[in-house]
Amino acid sequence: DQPCELGHSIWDVALLAGCKHISKPDSALIIVLMVLNIMAQAVFLGIVYYIFTEQKFTDRFQEQLVEWRTHVGHNVMYYDPFTFSSLTERVCQPDKHTPELSSYISDQVTKMHTFLDKGNVVFNGSTLLIVAVFCWSLTIMREITNAWNISRAGR
Repeated sequence: DQPCELGHSIWDVALLAGCKHISKPDSALIIVLMVLNIMAQAVFLGIVYYIFTEQKFTDRFQEQLVEWRTHVGHNVMYYDPFTFSSLTERVCQPDKHTPELSSYISDQVTKMHTFLDKGNVVFNGSTLLIVAVFCWSLTIMREITNAWNISRAGR
């Protein structure tokens, strides 16, 4: 028999849920944290699967967007005197305007809106940001708690 040491992970702590030495509220908290962990990982996997499995915007493409915006989108030739808007404004705000040109650019703007959230409520870039900040916050709280416990132990 070799001794086994538990690590500092929710996966290891989950083994203790329901043990007779762990109170029922502590066991419930462990289970809640385990479920939150599984949900956060499922969201990460969903975002990776639905959004990040193909490269959509290469460096060259981004350069082309800048070129289009400066040379075509803001060109006075495409200014609309009736709506007082540039082509760039009409392409980037499809709800307000119907772009008559640059359907390729309109398609790219649509892809950007998809990443930012316009279609899928759960698996999108905004959710990724929220989950990442939530996980970061939990990590910071853990570090602060560890520092607090160390400072109390020295007294």
